[in-house]
Amino acid sequence: MINSAARNDSLEGLFAELTDNIMKRFDAMLPCVVTKISADRTRVSVRPLIKMVAVDGATISRDIIEGLTVFQYGAGNLLLSFPVAVGDIGWIEAADRDTSLFLQSYADSEPPTRRKHKFSDARFIPDLM
Repeated sequence: MINSAARNDSLEGLFAELTDNIMKRFDAMLPCVVTKISADRTRVSVRPLIKMVAVDGATISRDIIEGLTVFQYGAGNLLLSFPVAVGDIGWIEAADRDTSLFLQSYADSEPPTRRKHKFSDARFIPDLM
């Protein structure tokens, strides 16, 4: 990894550093492990398996994310559901906007906050990897 001082010695390095700092604010997709499953098996708590890197280079474990919807594939009267168990590995995929109002109504909804690309608005996708 290139340190910040070396990156700022050139215009290209400065732009790379700025881009990295902006992208750190967005969540997209990470591998994770299931730590807890809801009674109805539609929601899980997960622990991301990629750590964060602090400015000084130290690694920091991410917090457990609770209450993520488990990915189910279906339409009409057909549903493909996965028997997720504690310890299973998969992916957390962040939504582009705050999905809380949509998940209450499953209807066309305004985003209730300006929150974007956060794992609090994510789903769990099981994967055998």
